[in-house]
Amino acid sequence: LYTADGEHHYRVNHKEIVPYRSQPQAGEARMQNFMAASTAEQITLISCYPYFTNADRLVVTAVPVQP
Repeated sequence: LYTADGEHHYRVNHKEIVPYRSQPQAGEARMQNFMAASTAEQITLISCYPYFTNADRLVVTAVPVQP
């Protein structure tokens, strides 16, 4: 990841597809876990899945590593 502060390195530590359209309440509850505040440094990417739909969510998290 490149920012104005320089280059930062991360390692993916979790990938998950969260059922959303078929289980909206359970899906929303699971997504709230990923969006909650945390003291641990990490990057969280949230996207729709599969491609060209918004049926489910793809969540990928990554933690910092030394280069």
